[in-house]
Amino acid sequence: MKKPKKIIMYLCVVGMMVSVSWGAVSAKKPYEGVTLRWLIGTGHNEAVLKVNEKYIKEKLGITIVPDAEPSPTHYALAMRDWMSGGGNYDIVTLFPRWNGEFMGMGYLMPLNDFMDNDKVAWDGYNDIIEKYRKALCEWGGKIYAYVQDGDAAIMYYRKDILGNPEYRAKFKAKYGYDLPVPPKTWKQLMDVADFFNGWDWDGDGEVEYGIAFHPWHQDTLMVTFTTLYMSRSNGKLLFDKDMHPQINNKYGIETLNIMKHLYKDMPPGWLGYTWTESFSTFIEGHVAISLNYGDIGRTVLNPGTFAGSGGPQLKPKIGYSLWPATYHNGKPVIYDPVFFGRIMGIPRFSKHPRAAFEVIKEISRPERKILHCSNIRSGTDIFAYSLMDPKKWTINIDPVFIKTYIKALDYGVPDIMIPSSEQYYRLLGAQVQKFLTGEQDAKTTLARIESDWETATDRLGREKMKIAWESYVKNMVKLGFRL
Repeated sequence: MKKPKKIIMYLCVVGMMVSVSWGAVSAKKPYEGVTLRWLIGTGHNEAVLKVNEKYIKEKLGITIVPDAEPSPTHYALAMRDWMSGGGNYDIVTLFPRWNGEFMGMGYLMPLNDFMDNDKVAWDGYNDIIEKYRKALCEWGGKIYAYVQDGDAAIMYYRKDILGNPEYRAKFKAKYGYDLPVPPKTWKQLMDVADFFNGWDWDGDGEVEYGIAFHPWHQDTLMVTFTTLYMSRSNGKLLFDKDMHPQINNKYGIETLNIMKHLYKDMPPGWLGYTWTESFSTFIEGHVAISLNYGDIGRTVLNPGTFAGSGGPQLKPKIGYSLWPATYHNGKPVIYDPVFFGRIMGIPRFSKHPRAAFEVIKEISRPERKILHCSNIRSGTDIFAYSLMDPKKWTINIDPVFIKTYIKALDYGVPDIMIPSSEQYYRLLGAQVQKFLTGEQDAKTTLARIESDWETATDRLGREKMKIAWESYVKNMVKLGFRL
């Protein structure tokens, strides 16, 4: 008589298990079947999607189709989408310097309504470092984006090479002062770069070079020029209150001449180097000093990264510092670039804006940020408070690097976020490249930049641009940038 009871109990348990299992399988995810198109960067800039796409599919049911294009072309692609009536993208990754158009003129939709009463959304947003959050994501009192990638540039240097006793003795004999580790002024930087340029200082049988920067492309030369110019001029801005250029002066000449001096101490063909090559040049030991972005600091202690192959053995050899200073009245004036970075926003033409927001919200959780930031294939640099703890990283990282990177934000020069800022970047870059290659002198270069910028401002509408410039400067000063 007991046997049938056992069978019945067994069948009941099996039935319950099947029911639970079937319920789990059949439970519909909140956005099951939704497909989103994301305009996102190629290579290491696509890593944020690669790290999260399976997670998003499993949690939300969303399939993400990437439109992976080089980041500098996103401006033209997003603008084409906008002008053609939209609908090509549900999520877009953009440079903050384009906020004047895409936020200020209506391509991106505000996210405030999505964020209301959503603790996870606000926690992810407030985790973003305030300067990045307020400067890069907000416009006119509304939130339009979350940060995908934060950027700040610092100085990297080879402590072992600059600290070599033999080299230090030779440097002092040549220049009359102790070799600084690291260089503290632009004059010292030029001397150190000259000294280490063009010989085999690490004994590997190959010629090494003195210095490298981030790539000096037509749209990136603004970074070095602006930062160095503000240091040389004790904080003078590129434009006055009426949007007339303020660079055609002795400080502009000094800036160009220093750039050209350092250019000769860089690996040949530097104007054609890619971002990845600019990182690996230092990581793999081809230059003694590099003034570049956080990708080097994130990856230098790890083998086989997108930015070159380093390793933990380099930790005692690598130093981190702010960019050099110019002394004015006995006080050092230092500026570090906080140009670039990337933001994620939703075009107002998106067919699935709520689903798109849920994707941005999920990958902006602190526990997700650390996964794509501390990934050897990723180009995502530190942009959140949760990323400042080295113990949370899944790759080797030096706490000194993190501290230096965060300190650079206190000396930061941000992107120029006004309508059509891209034009100003490219107009300057085109003329500076001609100067660096010897096609024209410094005075001609500055005069042509001044003329090109004045023409652009008049074409865009000077009154409109004056208002935009004034608003930008006031906002950046309010956020603590030293403008």
